[in-house]
Amino acid sequence: AKMLTQPSLSDGEKARLTKIAETLQGYRKGVSDTLTLVSDPSVAVTVLGRADRLFVTLTDELAALNAEASDSTKQLSSSASTESDDAVRLFSLIIAAFTAVATILVWVITRMTVRPLRHITSIMETVAAGDYTATVPYADARDEIGTMASAVQVFKDNGIEAERLRAEAEDANRREIGRDTSELQSHLNLVCRLLLEKK
Repeated sequence: AKMLTQPSLSDGEKARLTKIAETLQGYRKGVSDTLTLVSDPSVAVTVLGRADRLFVTLTDELAALNAEASDSTKQLSSSASTESDDAVRLFSLIIAAFTAVATILVWVITRMTVRPLRHITSIMETVAAGDYTATVPYADARDEIGTMASAVQVFKDNGIEAERLRAEAEDANRREIGRDTSELQSHLNLVCRLLLEKK
């Protein structure tokens, strides 16, 4: 029996994998920076936008690597001789498994991270615009998403409290003006009465 040799990566494939690893590291740093800056929601939205663009780049790189791997598999399959059919099949299975894992990973990251971050960002923009009726999602989550949602909830609660204090101040101001007007009216009535009595 002949010994199967493990296929090696080309320089282009190695470079692409290195670029994907760097992009993934940048994405992780972006999310980490967001969590660090959660006390300042406007900065967090900006950092989330950058992290989202890095995620799109990462997804594109994985798709390109997947396409290149599929092309390599097709080329290897078409040029393989009878003696190396087993090796080609094994390599094809490895590539198919890698593709399946990469696809599942992208789907899981999207479901667990990107969608909640986009949703929280949208709610934060709504609250920042003064609409405090929006419900903050994921506040019960016990992860970074929950931490960020809790920060948005605090931002919302502070906005509601500021609105309440403003309304109370306006109401107090109206009452004060009403009281002053009433006192002025009383003084005018008294002056009028005194003038009428003198006649």
